[in-house]
Amino acid sequence: MMRREDIVSQCGDLPYMTPFDKIFALVDDTGNAIELHEYHARGMCDGGAAWDCYHFPRTSRLIRAGINQGAHNTFILSTGKEKLDLIPGICGAGIEQAVISGDTVSITYAGLAGAGVSVTMGRGMASNISGVEIHSMGGGAKLGRATMHLPAYRKLVFGVDDTDIPGEGATWS
Repeated sequence: MMRREDIVSQCGDLPYMTPFDKIFALVDDTGNAIELHEYHARGMCDGGAAWDCYHFPRTSRLIRAGINQGAHNTFILSTGKEKLDLIPGICGAGIEQAVISGDTVSITYAGLAGAGVSVTMGRGMASNISGVEIHSMGGGAKLGRATMHLPAYRKLVFGVDDTDIPGEGATWS
């Protein structure tokens, strides 16, 4: 398994490499769903993020939804493993497997040509990942595949009602 530091030292200065800033995985209590947040290269790669958000759901049946907000994508994933519907030049990358194991989430990406390099090395440079297993590098006409390991987070949502009026009660419920 490669550490982030290894990938940065190997690829960080390459002009065509688009390193991801951060990637977070939030898991549900049942272990059946992952909310994956990807922050693209330097917070400025809106086009790359939009490309992923458009193509990934078309290649992977694990993706229930994809939401793009500038350089930030959110994918709602089912756990499991699926064969990708990759089409060169049209649908070149996707998420092949999503696994929750204790406090770790493992996401396997695959992609053709440059998308294969992005799914292996670009995501491997995200600041908070635990490591990346590179199965095949990609580039050219080759398939790139990598499994990224990252901490599993849980979402905590809370609300505050400060609209109570003394003597009248809440203004909404």
